[in-house]
Amino acid sequence: MEKSGFGKQGILTDGRKMFLSVLLVSMVVFLVTGTFADNAGGSDDPLENFNIILSVNGHDSSNLEADFIHRCALTSPIVATCIIFESDRESDHKLSQVEYIITRDQYLMLPFRERQNWHNHAVELTPERGEPACVSLPEGLECGALVDILHTTYGKVVTLWDPKDALPSYPPYTYAVDSPFALQQDLNNNLHREWDKGDESTSSANILNEIPEEDDSGDTQCDVEFGDDLELDFRSTGTGEIITLGGFDNFASERVNFFIGDLEIDNEDVDGDTRFSVRAKTNDGSILTMVVSRIEAEELIEQDCEKVIWKSEGSGRLRDTLRGITQIDFDMFIEYNLELGKINVVGVNSENTGEVIFAFENIIDKNF
Repeated sequence: MEKSGFGKQGILTDGRKMFLSVLLVSMVVFLVTGTFADNAGGSDDPLENFNIILSVNGHDSSNLEADFIHRCALTSPIVATCIIFESDRESDHKLSQVEYIITRDQYLMLPFRERQNWHNHAVELTPERGEPACVSLPEGLECGALVDILHTTYGKVVTLWDPKDALPSYPPYTYAVDSPFALQQDLNNNLHREWDKGDESTSSANILNEIPEEDDSGDTQCDVEFGDDLELDFRSTGTGEIITLGGFDNFASERVNFFIGDLEIDNEDVDGDTRFSVRAKTNDGSILTMVVSRIEAEELIEQDCEKVIWKSEGSGRLRDTLRGITQIDFDMFIEYNLELGKINVVGVNSENTGEVIFAFENIIDKNF
């Protein structure tokens, strides 16, 4: 099957503005599992869901340019599990490695001694590094959107059968795909100058998730379960940033005029509506405006002590002064930070789950 490279033209590739990983990962997991639930449900075949197939190089220490086929499946409670095959067409496609993929939050739960075994996909999944390409994807999942979301995750690769060995005779070991050797930088005597040592902004050395302390009753300070009753009434005017709108992600000016709504959770059932107005000027002089008067809450995606994420459905018109008006039906994923009163939003085309129509972040709830 012919590979399809994701390139750099996809939406949300601007590293200057990236969403919190939990919202994007939650969104893609919901979209993919929702889209393919009919295929996955009730199957006794554990391999049936390994239907996300990527090609990535740099996994063979004796041939760093060799492509390796990753067959991946969404795996709760982590993001995904991949079985990795040597892709030499003259071989029998040895099952060489297994990779587990987790979120940034889950990575920060690992003991410090374990983090050295994990790699940041923002480093690996680039054209300059791993040259990732999509070999085959389930219908409705777009390659660029998938890779962008994976950029916010971490992976651990365990080698089971080194391709250069005639037999699987060596004990399994963790293979660091972003080590200086794998990045072909181990003979660079200037590496210490070219790659500056990180600091608190680039290191997780001082970040370790702690178990909540128990109160006097013996219960933890936070004991929120999925579906617990919750009422939110949020209102924001003039706060927030437009990450992408109508296929553009770089603007001469941008403004979230207002973002207003409410949410009520009752035993996993959700009710509420949202409305918003945004305006942005593109670098070619076009003015983009989108005003949506009613977006209905449909489904609870995630809920804990720190945040709640839900899916809403709506429709609206995107006006472009140079390109005309587009009528769009969309699914909207809203993350509300319960500790900060901050809101992040992603809207995707309900007819094409790989197309991101709009994304906003850092919206501040004035009612908080």
